[in-house]
Amino acid sequence: MSTIDWRLSKTKMKENPCFLILTMMCTARAWSDFVSYDNRFPPELAYFQTRVHVDPVLNEEIEQAVHTFLNEIESEMQSIKGKTAIMTCPVRPAEVSINAEKTDSFSM
Repeated sequence: MSTIDWRLSKTKMKENPCFLILTMMCTARAWSDFVSYDNRFPPELAYFQTRVHVDPVLNEEIEQAVHTFLNEIESEMQSIKGKTAIMTCPVRPAEVSINAEKTDSFSM
């Protein structure tokens, strides 16, 4: 989200940048400051700062979405493991050949 987007919004943003929300969730902070600086603006408009507070309802929605996602991944992994168990073939060790001749570069 750019400085312009934040400045032009007439009401408080309903969707804060994800990094702010996730930072607050991971660090158990009650708020986070969003700071933006754009030197293309005149000096009095170049710096912008706003404080974003935790939204417990949004945090709960994010946590539920993460749990749903992780459950879907686990289900897919189990499905893949089940399919590959049927198709697996025994693993044979690779044939290794060692040249017993010494070369000049290795001789002492």
